[in-house]
Amino acid sequence: MALHHRKLKSRGGQDTVVNLVWVHHGCHNMKTDSIHFQPKVAEKLGYMVHSWADPAEVPLIRADGSVVLLKEDGMVTLITEAHNESDNYSR
Repeated sequence: MALHHRKLKSRGGQDTVVNLVWVHHGCHNMKTDSIHFQPKVAEKLGYMVHSWADPAEVPLIRADGSVVLLKEDGMVTLITEAHNESDNYSR
């Protein structure tokens, strides 16, 4: 696992709870479809945040499809629930 800054330090990101997420090491920066190699996709999913944005206000789409806002107390605010098995599609 790798600890990832949603708003990169080079963009002014800090070491705060809402700005840090654990991601699989390969998904972080090793594979060609990783966060750092596909920044536009990472931005759409909330794993990368623009320099002008507040990570606390940028939703994060989790692997199960649920959409959350991260909170400073380490909890999340659920915006959209995870997809049901019947909602899955072929990839």
